[in-house]
Amino acid sequence: MRPADRARRTAHLELDAGAVAGEVLQGRVTLRRPSLNSVSDAKPERQRLLSLIGDHLLAAGVDGASLSGIARAVGSNNRMLLYYFGSREEMIIAAGVDLVSRFPRISALNERLSPEGSLAERLDAAWDQIAHPDNVPYIRLFFEFIGMAARKPDNAGILQAVVGGLPESVQEAFELDGHSPAQSVRLATQVVAMWRGFQVNLLAGVPREELRIMQAAAVRSLLADQPVERATGPS
Repeated sequence: MRPADRARRTAHLELDAGAVAGEVLQGRVTLRRPSLNSVSDAKPERQRLLSLIGDHLLAAGVDGASLSGIARAVGSNNRMLLYYFGSREEMIIAAGVDLVSRFPRISALNERLSPEGSLAERLDAAWDQIAHPDNVPYIRLFFEFIGMAARKPDNAGILQAVVGGLPESVQEAFELDGHSPAQSVRLATQVVAMWRGFQVNLLAGVPREELRIMQAAAVRSLLADQPVERATGPS
């Protein structure tokens, strides 16, 4: 049995730290129960690997990142990564979600969209957080995820995991402002699409302050062109 096949077979046996662990040696499976220490250490070790994988993806990118290449970069091996994450795709999804939590200016957008000030002001504040210099590495990686999903439909789950709940958060901001759910979906889609375009410009070197002015003008133009459609309930 080839080493790669042995690693995959072992990984399927070791679905989680509480399951019976397996080790394939010379075509034979030797089963053993994990010790209590291995169970308690599994979660911290998985998180440690997630942090290292995220750091590697931020530095080297996602395109062409193989399981073995990531394993070498984080000082691990294919067998252990499959043990903790199941597959390369699931590992990248987990790392992407973890990266979102490590960029507080991204994960705290809901606070900027809370009902304090006018809707335009709240959207401005959200954009300021998205475009902050601290977030540029994440934005760059995000567009790599978009490229992966565009080339391989099977990678759509990776993109969805990294996009997170941004469109839904913007939709909720519109609903709090009195727009109907249907109109809120349309307007949130337009705003997020606009932000994506400005993010590309940001990566291309357009000055942040210029984008800030353009974003504010675009938001106000959108709101002026879209009178509030109130939600209608049963009569």
